[in-house]
Amino acid sequence: MRNVLKSFAGFLTALGIFTFIFAPTVFASTAVYEEPIFEYAFQGKTDSGKELALAIYSDGEENYAFFTDGFSSSYGKCTFKDVSKKDNIITKMTTNDVRFYYYEKDGKMYIQTEDDTTYQVEYSTAEAINKLRIKFQK
Repeated sequence: MRNVLKSFAGFLTALGIFTFIFAPTVFASTAVYEEPIFEYAFQGKTDSGKELALAIYSDGEENYAFFTDGFSSSYGKCTFKDVSKKDNIITKMTTNDVRFYYYEKDGKMYIQTEDDTTYQVEYSTAEAINKLRIKFQK
């Protein structure tokens, strides 16, 4: 009986050491962010000067997008799908039933809306997007 108890105690000690070493790593790798984290953003204009800002966030499981055209803004879940037209790879982004199409041509980046408005865009920063979001929260 003593040998059984010693073996069981040894097993519990080994299990405790195993849990101490490996459990934090397993839990950390499966953790989901509580707040969406800024991933990247674009800001740009049309030839006529109409502006657009589009930012992508992620919470570890889903993507979210904030966009504004200078007059209104929207924030919601976002999906991506790569589609191709001719020789270009186009990424379709859908958020709150609004679709944007991102593509590159001749070394420049563009975002096109469903109403065929095309914005030449550049990458933007989290700080610039936060200023816009604060402006629209008021």
